Amino acid sequence: MLVRVHFDPPGWYATDFPLTLMVDGRPAYEGSFLQGAVHDVDVPSGKHFLHATVGSRGFVRMCEWAFEVPEEQTSEHALELTITYSRTWGRFNKEITSRLLPVEELAAFPAKVVAPEATITPDRKVIATWVVLATIIAGFAIELLFPVDGKFQFTPTTQTLIATGGLFPESVHDGEWYRVVTCAFLHGNFLHLGLNGVALVMAGFLLEARLGWRWFLSVYFVGMLGGSAVSLLTNDGHTVSVGASGAIMGLFASGMFVAHTLPIAQRGQVQFGLGRVLLPSLIPMVPRSGERIDIGAHLGGAIAGAVIGFVLLKLMRAHEKEPKGLEPLRSMIVPLLLAVALVVVSIGSFAGVAVSAYPRARDEIRLVELLLPNDDLPAGEPDDASIERWLSQYPQDPRVRQWAARSAFLKEDWDAALEHSRRARESAPRFGAVLSAASLAGMDRYFAELEETVALRKQLVPNHEWVAPDEATREVNLTAHLSDWAQRYPNDPRVQSEAAWRALEAGNIDEAARHVNIDYPLAQRFATLFGGELPEVHWLKLARAIVAHERHDEAVAGPLLQEICSGAEGADVQANAQQHHLCDPR
Repeated sequence: MLVRVHFDPPGWYATDFPLTLMVDGRPAYEGSFLQGAVHDVDVPSGKHFLHATVGSRGFVRMCEWAFEVPEEQTSEHALELTITYSRTWGRFNKEITSRLLPVEELAAFPAKVVAPEATITPDRKVIATWVVLATIIAGFAIELLFPVDGKFQFTPTTQTLIATGGLFPESVHDGEWYRVVTCAFLHGNFLHLGLNGVALVMAGFLLEARLGWRWFLSVYFVGMLGGSAVSLLTNDGHTVSVGASGAIMGLFASGMFVAHTLPIAQRGQVQFGLGRVLLPSLIPMVPRSGERIDIGAHLGGAIAGAVIGFVLLKLMRAHEKEPKGLEPLRSMIVPLLLAVALVVVSIGSFAGVAVSAYPRARDEIRLVELLLPNDDLPAGEPDDASIERWLSQYPQDPRVRQWAARSAFLKEDWDAALEHSRRARESAPRFGAVLSAASLAGMDRYFAELEETVALRKQLVPNHEWVAPDEATREVNLTAHLSDWAQRYPNDPRVQSEAAWRALEAGNIDEAARHVNIDYPLAQRFATLFGGELPEVHWLKLARAIVAHERHDEAVAGPLLQEICSGAEGADVQANAQQHHLCDPR
């Protein structure tokens, strides 16, 4: 009975292998695995065995199936056996499909025998691809084993990615150019690593087997730099980019050109498989995890890979015409130098991470631990209880000291306010790496103004002593404490003005003279503490003018009365001077 064995093409694979079919232990067919098989064989009725083998050398997959040919054989029918290959498991499926068909139906699809064309490079081993894969796995292991905050997690934190060499534009602009290389050896999570690892092996099996390890590493290096360059141009300064995607996209784009040198039977399938990965990778999208895919890195790697792939295609076509084929191309000194440069630069880049970026990040983590967590920062002014608690927990945080200084200032506890200011200004510079320059500059201005204000306020009667609920109480308060305040606060214009006028009213010119002799420029500075106006200073000038006039000291009284009588010191002061017959009524 006629038995047709049907094996459809399995889809894209980087290389082709011989396919062998045997029936009852006897060879029945040899052809191409990638092209599939449609083969007819005559067998008698009864139980038989179909055996399929694909591969050569180190790669062999085989499977055997039993099938039954019915006793009642007719020339009008044939038995069709369909075997399939699982891409997922990398082997023949254990189930076989059989059905009886009219011979006329089979005649419409004649059997074919397609010999496997030359495989991509059956005599060259793929080594560098596995080495690169091992390095990116090692890079991910470093992220997991050495988290910058010391807390192990299966997904590296953003801080760890920056510390171990992620592409962080702000750091690159500060001179850490080695990040354009180190970022390609880091990954965000296991899925990211797995997808890039599979893509790397797919592209590596084509390019390294076809071009050799030197050109493979060179293309990888060029794609890496192209991806990092475009990523820096398209991302903002706060985006951290990691992954070998740029370099891998360079391999895929270059592979689209290199595939033109493959046998026709393989070329279309290889390019289709490469394009099926390359093209979707250039479409902006946001995965379910919420992390943004760095399309800039993908695009930059693809452009760089396409350029070097075009050059390689020209070189390969020129060398294929030579007797030794591609061997001279594979041994060129240019790719060797590029490959060596990749290794040297990569080692140097990770040395930069180990010496500079990682230790600095660890120091920043330690500094952050000394600060009040951002989640606990108050929306407005914190209460005293919170300030006291934070002072005990975060005594070096200059922000906490600023709140404490403000609280002490409002309570007129000048020594405490100055102490908080001093300690804050001492500790603030060490937090320059974790607090913004604008924030630190603002705090420095605040403490400078606070210290200046406290220096002034310490020369004035404290508000809690001065303020009284009504005018009558204030008068009693003044009378009771005026003499003491005048001695303790000799530069307070309010106290000296009150004391001077009381002395004048009592006719005690000498006593009045003692009170009007204060530091007038300093008294003017006090005006800022009272909303920009301090009437007592004007009254002091009048009292001083009266004292000088009574003592016939016209050298002092003249200029003062000229200002007062012109109205420069206020209408009330001018009117009072006129009442004392000190101003010309004109």
